[in-house]
Amino acid sequence: MRDFQAESAPPVGRVRPDRRRDPRRHPAHLYTSVGRVVDLSAGGMRVLSSRELAGTLEVAVFRRHERPVIVRSTVLWSRRVGFDRYLAGLAFRDRSRAFLARLQSYLHEADAELRLAERVVMSSAPGAGGDSAHE
Repeated sequence: MRDFQAESAPPVGRVRPDRRRDPRRHPAHLYTSVGRVVDLSAGGMRVLSSRELAGTLEVAVFRRHERPVIVRSTVLWSRRVGFDRYLAGLAFRDRSRAFLARLQSYLHEADAELRLAERVVMSSAPGAGGDSAHE
């Protein structure tokens, strides 16, 4: 039996280069009609779904209490990650102006959330000047 994990791991001491055209972002509370968005880039997204996805889909992308935007997507891969849980990679196709504008908003918000989280972590780090009562 072949060991797929060993085959896909880079050699010790070498880091596999990131060959993605667009960096991934992790927007909070972003959903689709087929599942929750795990991460997002300008070219596509990974979705955690309760069903296996395949083919070309019209997917509604939205945050709660927002009007959805429909985007045509192609499922590039899908794999089972648990009981009734599938992780799928979708590539965006035939993107509308409305979707591109919303996508830029999602990517910008994800960057802002990351910067805020980094500031919180740095301000709570020892020696970062967070709490002078203990000095």
